[in-house]
Amino acid sequence: MELLLLDSAFDELGRVDDFESLQWISRYYDVGSYKLILDVSAFDLFMSAVYLYRPDSGQLAWVEDVLYKVSDSGKQQLQITGRLIESLLDDRVIDTESNYTGTVAEIARQIVKKYFVDTAGRQFASLQIGTIPSLTESISRQYKGDKVGEACYELLREAELSQRIRFDYLNNTLIYEVWQGLDRTQNQIANEWAIFSDNMETITDFGYERDITDHCNFAYVVGDEITVEIDQTHGARRRELYVHGSTSRKNDDGSAMTDAQYREKLRQEGLEKLKDKQVAEVLNGTANSKNLQYRVDYNLGDLCTCINQQIGKLTDKRIVEVKEVFEDGNVEILPKFGEDTVTITSLIRRAGL
Repeated sequence: MELLLLDSAFDELGRVDDFESLQWISRYYDVGSYKLILDVSAFDLFMSAVYLYRPDSGQLAWVEDVLYKVSDSGKQQLQITGRLIESLLDDRVIDTESNYTGTVAEIARQIVKKYFVDTAGRQFASLQIGTIPSLTESISRQYKGDKVGEACYELLREAELSQRIRFDYLNNTLIYEVWQGLDRTQNQIANEWAIFSDNMETITDFGYERDITDHCNFAYVVGDEITVEIDQTHGARRRELYVHGSTSRKNDDGSAMTDAQYREKLRQEGLEKLKDKQVAEVLNGTANSKNLQYRVDYNLGDLCTCINQQIGKLTDKRIVEVKEVFEDGNVEILPKFGEDTVTITSLIRRAGL
């Protein structure tokens, strides 16, 4: 594999194709990252570079941490780490209270356009706004103090959507897009199936975890003299959540909301918080590239059928992360299916601490 090093204007500084190892992690609901280990002779090149570009996947990343180290055997090495280009979206914060109405995709596009394209002094010159999927359900959201990228990832997750910044190498431009993976489950006929099964030898070391530790299914959303209750128990054990709802009763245009509109706003805020408290169910393993090829038969974000014969588990799960490991001439693909538990970082961020 060949990696290109680019400067701030996307001009090529050099290429690297001889390295000890590369771990490249793509994520659907969060920013991806990488770690590259190579010979110290590339030190000056990486110190000058701003971007690392993968022509094989079209992905662009930042060169963020350049570490020179000596291994236990006395070998001099460089360790380069960074995040993928989508972390650019966290370079802007929503500094004033802002209300948005529309589909989740429309709201995400509005936010990114405002803080990276329209607002003087805050534009990122090479970033353009691309396509978004057509949705029907309209919602309202209020933001203040959030990082743009984090806010949009959390918002899009509600509709199982994601965001990406696509790099147009020929035109030196970045294009913001909202997107969703394909449905490759065995219950549809629109796309080729992608079935991950230990019995079919499409995946090995197939692990499974279900965690209900933080699960909640009933919310009290408390706003301005109004409390909205959301019941998702469906006859199961009731596990309650308290949500501090928005106290603003104004629409985007500054007009006053009706009680019905305000209740719906609180309900949407409660549903968003309950989504973070769902039962966490995760499957992971090592894909067998002889039977299913990454980026050909399946991709990040695709909804796939998972069958673990050893424990009798059959479920349809979205690929939320793919880790690629390039080492000693070998390539390992490690997909992760299903939504994990909410991280401590996310909890702190959402609490405003």
